[in-house]
This record gives sequence, structure tokens and C-alpha cells, in this order.
Amino acid sequence: MKRFLPLFLCVLPSLAQASADAYRLSWRSDPATSMVVGWNQTSGRDPVLCYDTVDHDRKAVDYRFSQAPDRIVSYRGMSNHFVRLEQLTPDTAYYF
Repeated sequence: MKRFLPLFLCVLPSLAQASADAYRLSWRSDPATSMVVGWNQTSGRDPVLCYDTVDHDRKAVDYRFSQAPDRIVSYRGMSNHFVRLEQLTPDTAYYF
């Protein structure tokens, strides 16, 4: 039986001025080791998702991992960004 990742999501401001809303998490392949993080980018450009197993509060540069969006979809006035995270450790909390 596969186990889901306990997950905590925190909103981090990017290193530049930017904002986002409509955050969502989804699972497509193995939910124990992968997930997709999505959000609507409301301002700014070239966003990067910073994540780690340790909560660094709002200090984005302290997060060990980062990834640019794998896919961006514009729809009904939203700029939806999606990052697919793979090879996550099962039963581990991740902070974004």
C-alpha cells in the first residue's frame, strides 16, 4: 500500500517582487514520492518553486531545492504554473 506524503505548504515571496494565489497540490504518478505543485502567478516573472524538508519561513534562499515550472498554462485570465516534483522521500513533510 502506498503512503501519502504529509505536506505543509507555506507561501514564499520570490527573490524579486512577485505574487501568486490559487495554490494547489496534486498527485499523478506515485503519491509517495512525487507530486505536482500549481499556482496562479498574479505578478512578476520567471518564478521558481523553493522547497525543503525544513521550514525556512520566508527566507527563500535558505531552501535546499528549487525548480522552475515544468508547464505554464494561461486560461481565463490566470497564468497557471506547474512544477512536478519527483524522487521525494516518503512519509516526509516538505515546505514550499
